[in-house]
Amino acid sequence: MTQMTTERSGLAHGILHCNINTVGVSASHDFYAGLLGLTRRMRTLTPAGDGAMLGIDGNTDSETWFLYDERGPRVAPALELVQWNSPAVARRSAPGPGHTGLLAVGFRVPSLEGFGLRGLGPDGASAPAERCVLPYRGERHHGMRVSDPDGVPVELVQHAEDRTVLSHLRIGCHDLARSSACYAALGFQEVAGPSRVETPEAEVSTVSLGLSQDPSFTLELVEWRRPVKVTRPSADAGNAQGLYRIALGCEDVKEAHSALLDTPGWQVGEPLWVPMPGSPLPGLTVLFMTGPDEVVVELVERPATALAHRS
Repeated sequence: MTQMTTERSGLAHGILHCNINTVGVSASHDFYAGLLGLTRRMRTLTPAGDGAMLGIDGNTDSETWFLYDERGPRVAPALELVQWNSPAVARRSAPGPGHTGLLAVGFRVPSLEGFGLRGLGPDGASAPAERCVLPYRGERHHGMRVSDPDGVPVELVQHAEDRTVLSHLRIGCHDLARSSACYAALGFQEVAGPSRVETPEAEVSTVSLGLSQDPSFTLELVEWRRPVKVTRPSADAGNAQGLYRIALGCEDVKEAHSALLDTPGWQVGEPLWVPMPGSPLPGLTVLFMTGPDEVVVELVERPATALAHRS
């Protein structure tokens, strides 16, 4: 395992949330609450939002729920579920083997017993489960994969701990080395790998990346050798169904913006102030950017002291 060092000043220090755009926020919440015990800890309503920063023309109307595992806010990252009322969520096919871009959200669970047998579907039907064969943190674990009501693959990895935690994001890459270098520019470092893994179902090159100040969560990068890599149609705007972006905390968005402007592999926007109606926060300064494999990253100005209890 690679020893991680301190990140560059002004860049990412923690994972804030993984965004999922959903057709129905209540059905999505019920899925994650019933399957994994997540609870809603914050809700924001934006009936007259500005869609420009997300590539949407005109005003938007959306509702956002933040779900946490039992560790709660500050200690754990969240799932950010966004229901788009206007414009409606743009339907998109689910990612699969060989696809590049955001592939799956992952959880560590104490045991796999019972998963796939509960009423997990949007109408109470059992969601089909399949064996998860890709490595996590450089190792093969007992795992399975199910799909949420919007088709987002959810990886469940059996791990030696007594609680369920939001643990990783799976990203398919055209070029593993190039993608790793791009995330290194944000402060990510190798936790495990690079390595090559072959199973009857797939052959991949993989690396696990993390932030030294937030060791609880990793980006699990895979470059497909088999099946053949397929570019998943990119999300044209921020209301595309399913996994859309990951949000990272940083100390100073403007400083990060200056540092990243000429960084290869990133298309960087401009810092923006975003109001947070209905939440304890008046608003946040954010920076949207697009990296390799059309992955959207949001930098959010939040002090590292706000995430001081990550482990």
